[in-house]
Amino acid sequence: MSLFKKAALAMVMTLAPMGALAVEDPCVAVNNANQMVLCAESRSPEVLKAESYLNSKKAAVGQSSQLLNPELSSEYVAGKNSGQNQSEFDVSLAFPIEVGGGRSARKSLAESEVKKAEAELTKVRAEVRKQVILHLTRLRQLYEEAEMVDESIAVFSKLVRQYQQRPKLSPEQEVTVEVFDLAKSDYVFKKQEIIEEITKIDSFFKLSLGKPLADFKLNLPARVKNWPEISEKSEKINSSPLLAIYEAEVGMSQAELAKARSEVFPALSVGPSMKRVSDGDVTSSQVGINFSMPLPLLSLNQGGRATAAANVKTAEVRRDFALTELHNLRETLFKQYVSSVRLLKASSSGLSQEKRHKKIEGHFYRGLVPSSLVIEAHRSLVEFEKTRNERELKTLENYLDIRFIDGEAMEFAL
Repeated sequence: MSLFKKAALAMVMTLAPMGALAVEDPCVAVNNANQMVLCAESRSPEVLKAESYLNSKKAAVGQSSQLLNPELSSEYVAGKNSGQNQSEFDVSLAFPIEVGGGRSARKSLAESEVKKAEAELTKVRAEVRKQVILHLTRLRQLYEEAEMVDESIAVFSKLVRQYQQRPKLSPEQEVTVEVFDLAKSDYVFKKQEIIEEITKIDSFFKLSLGKPLADFKLNLPARVKNWPEISEKSEKINSSPLLAIYEAEVGMSQAELAKARSEVFPALSVGPSMKRVSDGDVTSSQVGINFSMPLPLLSLNQGGRATAAANVKTAEVRRDFALTELHNLRETLFKQYVSSVRLLKASSSGLSQEKRHKKIEGHFYRGLVPSSLVIEAHRSLVEFEKTRNERELKTLENYLDIRFIDGEAMEFAL
């Protein structure tokens, strides 16, 4: 799964137009979280593929609207008749003329494909930004979890040494040493799991930024204390980039229907013609007009039109269903977000994890609590930190998803 300064670093993620991000290389200087996101976005293979696909679709617009080339045909025959030389030369130039709106239908189809490619690029960019933000946030959480695990390892190591320095241990004390030693080993394994997850994120940023974690470790965002307010209902879902993909598909299917209808009308070929006839010493020339067209007698493209009309209905149903699904998804995300924010605010009250650690250790050293309770207390503190981090990450993801569904700029101040 997959975004810091310990005081007050603000990070603003904006789904800017494609051209705005291409003005300069955002990877020249990566000094804060915002620059990390922009750099990772510009280097993302998925974004580069989506941009390449969009460029190919833009090029297809010009191709779809270009005029058809005229056709030149000629014929020359020669022979003799009663000893006289005879020849005949024909030449004609035919200009194809599309009727029924075929050219405009092709252009409309190409433009709709461009709109879909733009919407898909916007979606891919948003997904990459979200992934980077979540990776950065998770990285900060991992360092915090590692610190707690290290503290637990240090505490149990200290307790084991204290017992081992005694000249003689009672059976109960021997068992206590073994239990503390096992607890320490368990946290060593937990530390290894954290290291492995950090390594995975390190690999992600090496690929995305071309730099290791050590270059921006101090710029990680702090824990979120003030979560933004979100309105329960939104009137902007109709402008959501997610819905734009389905709208583009409707436009494509409508253009396909217009293209199928245009194929009912035959393409005309009209142009000038010239004929030159030679019979012995007599030569004559004639000029005229040539005209040709297929006769729509056997087929009016009923199958093509029916298929295209059905595709329009399918695309419209998919769009309407997607709109309903977006409303339901946003409602679900909003409820999860509000509930999670309430839980996170409640969990932030009371003693800090560090103070809880010291309080537990102090009680044990004064002989006020048994060893089993110390082990359970440390386990509970580490598990609580892990659970809270998971909820924080989920809340952040819900917030970013809601912003994207609403068609809002993807921004979050950390």
